[in-house]
Amino acid sequence: MSGLLERSRKDADNAMNQPEEVKEDAENNNKKEISSVQELSSESVQGLPMGLQIGGIVGLLLVAILLFYFKNVNYFLFAILLLGSWSAYAAGENMAGRLNRQKIGATLVVWILVAVGANGASFLIGTSKVTVGGVSIDGTNDALAVKLYGTSGTDFTVDVLFGGESRCSVTDSIAINTKTVNLPLSDCFVDNSQNYLGENASFYTLRATSGENIDEWVVEPRLMNHQANAGLVKITEVMKSENNGDDGLKQTNDAMTVELAVGIGDESVVNIYNNTGSFTARAPLTINTDYTLNIKILFGSNTAYTYSAINVNNGLSTGIVGDFSMGWVTLPGSSATSSDLTRNSFYQEDGCYTFEVTIVNEITGQTVVDDRSSLELFWEENDNRDDKKKPQPC
Repeated sequence: MSGLLERSRKDADNAMNQPEEVKEDAENNNKKEISSVQELSSESVQGLPMGLQIGGIVGLLLVAILLFYFKNVNYFLFAILLLGSWSAYAAGENMAGRLNRQKIGATLVVWILVAVGANGASFLIGTSKVTVGGVSIDGTNDALAVKLYGTSGTDFTVDVLFGGESRCSVTDSIAINTKTVNLPLSDCFVDNSQNYLGENASFYTLRATSGENIDEWVVEPRLMNHQANAGLVKITEVMKSENNGDDGLKQTNDAMTVELAVGIGDESVVNIYNNTGSFTARAPLTINTDYTLNIKILFGSNTAYTYSAINVNNGLSTGIVGDFSMGWVTLPGSSATSSDLTRNSFYQEDGCYTFEVTIVNEITGQTVVDDRSSLELFWEENDNRDDKKKPQPC
């Protein structure tokens, strides 16, 4: 009996003491969590100075690299960037308690020396030979685009020579390891490199000079054809069939399609059609350049028809489906939906019709008038005959 009473007392004591133990455990856990947060916060604060120092050094290196590669820069902007990187480093030193007057002066000197040294090295190292890596036509800017290679900061001059004489030039310096310069064709161009046969007649040479070093490059001749001197026409007659009762179908000349080729031609050739009106001359050598076309059809000295002006940019025409740099292009008809130039839009009477093609070259500013495309038409006579008479050269 006494044993049971003793056990009951112990159980009661345990029950009364248990809440105190739980409370103590909770308090201990809270203390551990607070201590952990404080340790993390302390570590973050301690890591901040190092982060600022690393950021400042990385910033200095970036500034030095940019100064080396780009050589001629906006020094005011780079001074701000340099000061910013030094400020980050100095702030880190200050938070770590290591900043004093001597260190301020020393780090400033180091920052300035690194920046000045990098920029100065670009000028000293940039004395190697500049070489021409390629030449193309910049059609947007009507310029000769020259790609050059060399060491960063190397100064150079590019001359375009024709007949041994400099026609245009540009002076610049290599950026990182390459540079592309544009020379306006209007300044450099003298005459076409090829003749109407496509034979190389003259050459343009690029000369890149860097110090005492010289590199030359012969421009591909087809790139230097920018003077159109020929605009020739060929026509195709369009017949219309009508029911003429007992006589059957009657055919009449109703329209014609007109094709035009522009480029470098043989100006000495006068006869360009055979006795059936077919084009038999050599078509002009096509060129990829800019010009404006004004085309008229003349009957005697009178203008029978005028086409709207055609602007051609790098061979492509505005408002016409066709590329003059590829060959023959069909001119617009008398309506927006057809390429046929109808009889009633231009035909006066039987006789000689001349296609006067005026070419205004944009690069040279020269104007050429080509009126060799001239044909005699017999459409009225053909109305009364079954064996239609073909066009004849005038």
